[in-house]
Amino acid sequence: MKNKILLFVVIASTVVLLNACKSSNSVNANAAVGTSIYFPNGDGSSYKYDVQSSNSSGSATGTRSTSYNGTSLVGGVTFQKEVDTLAFSTGISTAVSYFRVSNSEVDYFLDTTGLSASIPDSLIKYLSFSSSLKALEFPFQSGQTWDVFDMALKIGSFSVPVINVTASYLGTQPLTLTLNGTQSTYTAAQVNYVLTLTIPNTSNPLATPTKSTYSAQAWLVQNIGIVKWQGSGAVFSAFSGNGVSLGDTTTTVTQTLVSYSLK
Repeated sequence: MKNKILLFVVIASTVVLLNACKSSNSVNANAAVGTSIYFPNGDGSSYKYDVQSSNSSGSATGTRSTSYNGTSLVGGVTFQKEVDTLAFSTGISTAVSYFRVSNSEVDYFLDTTGLSASIPDSLIKYLSFSSSLKALEFPFQSGQTWDVFDMALKIGSFSVPVINVTASYLGTQPLTLTLNGTQSTYTAAQVNYVLTLTIPNTSNPLATPTKSTYSAQAWLVQNIGIVKWQGSGAVFSAFSGNGVSLGDTTTTVTQTLVSYSLK
């Protein structure tokens, strides 16, 4: 409920700002180092992660199990089905997400049903957002950046960003992991994700809007996949079947792969 209220306030405030301004007169050259083998997607493959989570209420440990189970037709497009199960002492929760893998990118379908239902019809007509999340872009190259997700409000020729998620490739680094009972050091590609929330100043439309940013990193190993996540829960939830959530901004998450099976 908290994230819906916050999102509603941001959208309503931005529409007011746009209408207020409407009548004014203001006016890589490096070699590629990776391909989609960083995200093996064989049906029946599974991953298990140790999870550490903390927020203003305290900390918790648990596990995350991810599996790829068949395909589904979503909006006339065939997606693979990902099932994520989080198990903590407080209980177990399961989320389903849908993704596509190509030689150039990994995209997650974004279910906006709940988002649209939480916004009044008088405001939803101004809202524009991506229909998918571009989680990864291949091949990885030095200095590479890409847009993951955008939400903006548009009235006529005016457009104001509300939520923006971007990604950047940070290069490779050695990462020591114990996978399937064996400890080894792997060369891992690191990707940084940044979620930016923009809130306009409705009392002074000409003032600079307030921006809040949240970041998370993913590490990937060739022929294995994502071996580690660390950072803001607001960013991570977008890739675990929960969509873009603003109710998780105080949570930090670390997930480390401990076992996997590729099909």
